[in-house]
Amino acid sequence: MRLEEITADPAARFTVAGYRGIAFYCYGLDEQEQQGEDFLLCEDDECDHGLSEMCWLAGEWEMVETGMVVMVMVGDDRKHIVDPDDVTLIAEEDYCSGCGQVGCRADGRINDTLAASADAITRTERVVGL
Repeated sequence: MRLEEITADPAARFTVAGYRGIAFYCYGLDEQEQQGEDFLLCEDDECDHGLSEMCWLAGEWEMVETGMVVMVMVGDDRKHIVDPDDVTLIAEEDYCSGCGQVGCRADGRINDTLAASADAITRTERVVGL
């Protein structure tokens, strides 16, 4: 998946290759601290700038995106840095919001969905006269 797709919806849940059967959410983009290029201060043409640290101003440190994404398992707090190509979007009903296991129905969400569907069918039958 593209980084923009992964980070677009904070409520979205995913699976990650190598972590079979577990749902993840996106924590954010992975960043690393990187030092910018040094700047030459010395204007002496006869100076051997490579021998003296006094000739240089160290580059500033900045955070740079690595192209990876930070994912967290549902029901856990440990961060995993993964390749966006290993991330797949899953539907809300495909995982348990309590334990994070894909296919688990212990949180009751699927039962609530089924009950609401059955109730809607019953109401429709009454209106239609079945």
